[in-house]
Amino acid sequence: MPNENCLEGMRCPKCGSYGPFDIYANCTFRVDDYGAEQSGDVAWDDDSRCWCYDCQHGGDVKGFGGNTIGYMVHFEDEEADDG
Repeated sequence: MPNENCLEGMRCPKCGSYGPFDIYANCTFRVDDYGAEQSGDVAWDDDSRCWCYDCQHGGDVKGFGGNTIGYMVHFEDEEADDG
């Protein structure tokens, strides 16, 4: 089934899979001596490296056909949901 959300338009050029995909993205983490937790959004662009989970084909996001220039996934602040 074609992707309609954050992977809209993406499909593996080798096997035709709609994902999932492993994408190298930028993200900020808060790190202390005990570990790390994500503290920001996840962002990638057309030049980010991408791999198909199904066939392991690799390339850049634009090669997978995504309309993802400057794409960002926003995460809700979990503490704000506790209130």
